[in-house]
Amino acid sequence: MEEKHTEYVAYPKTPFDLFGVEVDDGWKPIAEKVLREIIAYNETAPEDSKIWVDQVKEKFATLRIYVTYDNVPQDVINRIETLIEDAEKEAENTCEICGTKENIGLRTNGWYTVMCEDCARKIVREDKKKGLVYKDGIKWKRKSDGKTFLVREDAKAEID
Repeated sequence: MEEKHTEYVAYPKTPFDLFGVEVDDGWKPIAEKVLREIIAYNETAPEDSKIWVDQVKEKFATLRIYVTYDNVPQDVINRIETLIEDAEKEAENTCEICGTKENIGLRTNGWYTVMCEDCARKIVREDKKKGLVYKDGIKWKRKSDGKTFLVREDAKAEID
């Protein structure tokens, strides 16, 4: 589902029109479930009764899906809003990078990101190769118990 679906954009030059789905690969399937429902509704909806996707993005380590309703029946609005809320909740416990639901935490230094420990370690390793070395590693707060660690290339150390 790589296409941008610009036929469902309400206004020219919206973020969705310009950039499509602005999340990493791990969250794309979550967002696409909502987009598929919107597309299915719009395919059979009258021309004056559409749902327009304004933006799909990550903001402060949360999935955000913004839509505009144009003469859409309230039951459809309720269904889409529930799908959006469910997608946002699912993303809270899904690695935005790889999509796993195992060993999830929150990167708390730099760009806040929901990620698994393996992806945190991978980022440190890749950034080191680019010369962007984290002095102490990535601060990563495990969601299961709230403990905070410094995740390094080959290890982690609890700091709280």
